[in-house]
Amino acid sequence: QSREVAGREPMEARYAELSGRFLDAEGGEKEKMTRPEGWGGFRMRPEKVEFWKGRSSRLHDRLVFTREGEGEWKLKRLQP
Repeated sequence: QSREVAGREPMEARYAELSGRFLDAEGGEKEKMTRPEGWGGFRMRPEKVEFWKGRSSRLHDRLVFTREGEGEWKLKRLQP
């Protein structure tokens, strides 16, 4: 993660390779994917995400995405 890559094609090729190994044709798990020992982490499932971009005019862009269902997001623009 966060390492430089030569382009999008090598990432997509690697994704296809690993998808074929770990997922069946319906997207179900074919082989259990393990993580290295010592790796931990958290699974985040946000309900709302805001993107803010400042502008010199102070008319900042504020975009909020709110989860509406599984895989569905509603976009709203907020006042600066």
